[in-house]
Amino acid sequence: MTMFVHETGTIHRRQFMSLLRKFKIMHMRINGFYGGKARWWLNAKQYDEKYNQNYTEREKKWAYKHGFLPSVVERYGINDDNYEDFISLYDYCHIFPVNDIFRKWINDRVTTRDVLKPFAEYLPRQYFQLYKRDSDVQIIKLLDCPDEYEDTYEGILQLIQDKGKLSIAKTLGTNFITLAYENGQYAIDDEIVSDEELINKIIDSLGILVIMEYVECGQATKTIEPGNANYLKLIVYNKYGDNPKVGQAYLSINASKQYSNHEFFYAEGTTSMGNEEDLDSKSDMQAKDTEIDQDDDTIGRNFMENEVVLPLQGQPQKVTRRVFVPICLEDGTFDGGKQLQGNRIAEITTHPTTNAPLKGQIGNWNEILNLVEKIGKFIPQIEYMGIDAILTDDGIKMVDFAAHPSYPQVVGFNEEMTDYLKLKVNLTKKEAAKWANKKKNFKKKSNTFMWIRLTRFLCPPKMRPLIYKWWHITMWDDLFSRNGVSLKEKRWAYKHGFLSYRLEQYGITEDNYKDFISDYDYRYLRHINNKYRVWLEDKITVKYICSDYNQFFPQYYYHISVRNGQKRIIPLMDCPEGFGTDFEDIFRLVEKVGVLACKPQRGSQGEGFYKFSYHNGKYYLNHKESSKDEVYEILNNEESQYLITEYIQMHSSLKKIYDGAVNTLRIIVFKKDGKTPEIGNAYMRFGSSKTGAVDNMGAGGMFVQVDIETGRFHNGKIITENNILPCSHHPDTGELIEGILPNWDIVKQGVIDLSYAMPQLEYLGFDVAISEDGMKLPEINRAPGYPKIEKFTPLTNDYLLYKLEQKRKKYNVTHYTKK
Repeated sequence: MTMFVHETGTIHRRQFMSLLRKFKIMHMRINGFYGGKARWWLNAKQYDEKYNQNYTEREKKWAYKHGFLPSVVERYGINDDNYEDFISLYDYCHIFPVNDIFRKWINDRVTTRDVLKPFAEYLPRQYFQLYKRDSDVQIIKLLDCPDEYEDTYEGILQLIQDKGKLSIAKTLGTNFITLAYENGQYAIDDEIVSDEELINKIIDSLGILVIMEYVECGQATKTIEPGNANYLKLIVYNKYGDNPKVGQAYLSINASKQYSNHEFFYAEGTTSMGNEEDLDSKSDMQAKDTEIDQDDDTIGRNFMENEVVLPLQGQPQKVTRRVFVPICLEDGTFDGGKQLQGNRIAEITTHPTTNAPLKGQIGNWNEILNLVEKIGKFIPQIEYMGIDAILTDDGIKMVDFAAHPSYPQVVGFNEEMTDYLKLKVNLTKKEAAKWANKKKNFKKKSNTFMWIRLTRFLCPPKMRPLIYKWWHITMWDDLFSRNGVSLKEKRWAYKHGFLSYRLEQYGITEDNYKDFISDYDYRYLRHINNKYRVWLEDKITVKYICSDYNQFFPQYYYHISVRNGQKRIIPLMDCPEGFGTDFEDIFRLVEKVGVLACKPQRGSQGEGFYKFSYHNGKYYLNHKESSKDEVYEILNNEESQYLITEYIQMHSSLKKIYDGAVNTLRIIVFKKDGKTPEIGNAYMRFGSSKTGAVDNMGAGGMFVQVDIETGRFHNGKIITENNILPCSHHPDTGELIEGILPNWDIVKQGVIDLSYAMPQLEYLGFDVAISEDGMKLPEINRAPGYPKIEKFTPLTNDYLLYKLEQKRKKYNVTHYTKK
């Protein structure tokens, strides 16, 4: 009885502590914290309180109150008089993410390589990527893989033989393992293995792997320490988007053991492309309340440099003790280093194991600074980043980037970086203190909290809360729509996961409903694409990723955003020479080219879009005459971030039908085998006077079927008061909506080529505008919606049912609810 009471009390205490923790996280998130960073700080405190016996309770409380760990307070002599001179761990967590959605560019090795194509010579060559897809391992050839190597295990083994030595790394993280072949034998680091053992370790590994070039440290670094885990670390900032610079630099030199390949292959963490899928995702609905956010930069990366990685459970993990050597930014010289010995920072002049002097100069230092400046100007959306580089005999290789560099607890932030980070901290706290923001965050987080729990209770595994919410909203709207479907039929449709109008659209009955993908199951499948769908979440990233097909995208001129409290006009890759960084330059540009497109950085279905034109000395927004001040007010809106791009000019035959909007094709492409793209669906959308400068069907636009083989478009329809009606002629122009699409072969081949250019993605919705000489892409959708009028072709339906079967099999789901 006593044991029962004791166990019950323990359970109640754990439940109370869990509830208290959730409350603390909610409070931090209301005050502007990202969930992952809030949890990281609470984990750090909890771990320190439990295991750190070197400090009194009073010392600990003072440290936590001011945002530090007590060991850091002691290390730097932080007290009541000087604590404001330092960047606390709490504040460093609070300012995340400095780079907003663009942090994805440098949080993943493959994405970084794709974005920084013009700087490929300074990055390790990447050959293969491996990850779990459905029940198999998917092997993808990357940009630097020569054509002669096939995307098979045999191709990987042949590459290792030919190169002699390669590195394998996770897409996140800083650890590398060496794959070698010498004298007829394979090796993982120094461990001899058979070809079968090597492949099995890769197959059984956790995480997404990249096989890449082995980068050898140069002799200048090896004279200090002969290993290959020695890095030049650069912290870079670009305060207002026009002046990137290195704010701090130091060498990180190995002083003990290398990372073992067992730890690399079997370390706890993300286990597959599917489980890493939330990396950098913008939706807070995807956040988990018991795990670190997958969009958190600490995944796969040690947040506190040279400290233990804080586990959620268990004992502290061992780490490599390193020597840190500050570098003078003026000339690249260094003289002496620092090492953490116990909790004391020791100033040292020689390496602790090799006795080599820690004194010298980084070769080609000015060239390195100039290179970093060029990279910063090429990706001006990145405001803050860390770069780990290996100094080779031939120059420099940048082997890792971080969107939130590790907190340098041994060398500390220098004065320049502290001033910059203080600015970020003050701005973050100022925004967090606004009552409107607190109210907005509370509403958002509490709503998220509710839907997460409701989804877990009612839905099969991996149903997203936001999607479940959407399903109920659309089902409710459908219930009260007057579409000729009886209440009994609607109840049957909802029970089987369909919206009621699908019954007539597809001819669905009790006998054949399993042959079609239901609305509920289509939402349950979201997201079919893995974590790389973040490439398509904004309109700038895809332009970088698909830069080899720039002819298919409109010209990108400016990005208008808020940077550190100031509205900034940031020139993009296609901005003409002679145009500066002021609103006046945008007006000069429209006066030169005649018409521009102004579209929100994020968004879909034409929301917030403006056609900005200039004619006979007057400005127009969406065909309405507007003053210069009115245009300025829209573009300078504090809540808006706009892209200024080329306005796409349609083919004359399509303009004839309606020229008030850019009429676009929606083409759905899928890869059933994960590699080979097929066009599954195609349909055309036309705008009208009701839709303004966009072709949104829900706002009064029209839909037209397209034959994939011939490009013939016909059978026009329009949505009026939630009813789908025939529409053979355009209601504004009277033109027949029928014909053969111009440049159809170019369009088909173009979307196939672009699908191959994004091998990690398997389900895409292309919005295509046909021009006089080809096509332009206003947008590529990562999760195309279930068409309201168009029917999925048998090919598309078969692919979707296959993906549904795979997901149900993985999570042992037999029904679309939790029955």
